[in-house]
Amino acid sequence: GREGYRQVVAGCMQVTDMLAERVMKNPMLDLAIKPVMNILGIKSREVPLETIVEKMEARGWRMATSPLPPTLRLVVMPHVTEGTANAFFNVLDEVSTTIPPD
Repeated sequence: GREGYRQVVAGCMQVTDMLAERVMKNPMLDLAIKPVMNILGIKSREVPLETIVEKMEARGWRMATSPLPPTLRLVVMPHVTEGTANAFFNVLDEVSTTIPPD
């Protein structure tokens, strides 16, 4: 019922908040806005989004973007655990801080 739904939403928001904190710790990334739902928009300060998407997908992560503002788009669903989110961000941190030479 409603209480079960609230628990699911609270779990999604806990992971969303943890991911938002990971974004803020990365000097090359920024949040489009502070999340109020289980969706994150992540902007890159230096590395082009296309480069990040290409590198993340080469490592097995399926990526989604939004055009305005240009962001990576993450939707945190109930099956996304903190462990999975951390694994994702370990790779995102690496590819977003490696500035291409050209």
